[in-house]
Amino acid sequence: MHTRVLGERNDAAHARILKAAKKLAGKGGVPAATLEGLSARDRDQNVAALLQREAVADLLEAVAGAVDKEEKAKAEAEEKAKAEAEEKAKAVSATDPAPASPAVTSNPPAAKKEK
Repeated sequence: MHTRVLGERNDAAHARILKAAKKLAGKGGVPAATLEGLSARDRDQNVAALLQREAVADLLEAVAGAVDKEEKAKAEAEEKAKAEAEEKAKAVSATDPAPASPAVTSNPPAAKKEK
């Protein structure tokens, strides 16, 4: 790949990463220091790239942690609602009399027709 094209694509990718990171940070769960790391510069391009990749890893871990917390809270809320529904059902059944057993009827088998 031509060095000019490589540089343009690298800059475009970096801009996209920064834009997405800022959007995620606005939703919470992403430390501000992570955003600063995404713009890391160094006179050695390999070091700068390494620092930026580490910041991307930090960003992904922060987002994953926020998603885990959200899923855990949702599961706990569902569990609580289920337990409350069971308690309510128990309370209702304790106050209602037991239903009468259905009447048992016997139906004799139909007589077989002879040929």
